[in-house]
Amino acid sequence: MIRGKSKMQVRRDYYEILGIARNASDEDIRKAFRRLAFQYHPDRNRESDAEDRFKEINEAYQCLCDPSKRHHYDVYGRQGARAGDFQDFGFGGLGEIFETFFGSAFGETRPGAPTQGESFRLKATLTFEESASGCVREFTIRRTELCPDCRGTGCAAGTAPLHCPECRGTGRVRRTEQSIFGRFSHVVRCVRCGGVGTIVANPCGACRGKTTVVVSRTLNVDLPAGVDTGNAVTLRGQGSVGTHGGKAGDVLVAVE
Repeated sequence: MIRGKSKMQVRRDYYEILGIARNASDEDIRKAFRRLAFQYHPDRNRESDAEDRFKEINEAYQCLCDPSKRHHYDVYGRQGARAGDFQDFGFGGLGEIFETFFGSAFGETRPGAPTQGESFRLKATLTFEESASGCVREFTIRRTELCPDCRGTGCAAGTAPLHCPECRGTGRVRRTEQSIFGRFSHVVRCVRCGGVGTIVANPCGACRGKTTVVVSRTLNVDLPAGVDTGNAVTLRGQGSVGTHGGKAGDVLVAVE
């Protein structure tokens, strides 16, 4: 009786996994990882083997990007690499690596990162005389500004933001989950602090801990002589305040 052979998982060479030569430079390794990780990330690739490939790519990169681990691997193979303090792999640590290469969530602004404030686009219809000689137009906008009471801290007087006890101020926490592929560790945004690393225990009464307030402001815009349809005047920094040190938005007045 002929019996079918059981399938054995063949563990491929790390250089083969990344598609690089054994004498590849550190930059070659990084470029290969960036390309393949982006291609097989489970959030982007819905193929049945994408998660497995992603794990394999991570394992290869974690070894070859470290000179010591790479040396052990080149000389002794996988077992040598593991003997050189080469731990088991999953998604552990890759969240941070992937974020470094691509940014959080494929372009999503990372919490706590500087973000420019909202800009405003306004319209001005001028007569021939106003266009020829110039004029001043008045506009009222509702823009976001730092709270004057707490000066943007979000905290009541005499208090300050506290390090989030959940993530210890990092804004991220590590989660371990069980799947059909085994246990995977990955880094996610801290729910308690929203990823900024701090919490407000005693919020400001004026902004309720939001750090900003919305106010109405009147702007007098000088439209110079000779301005014509299609031209625009930009007031830099007159829009809403940025967050986490980001620049304020602009106000653009388009002439029609």
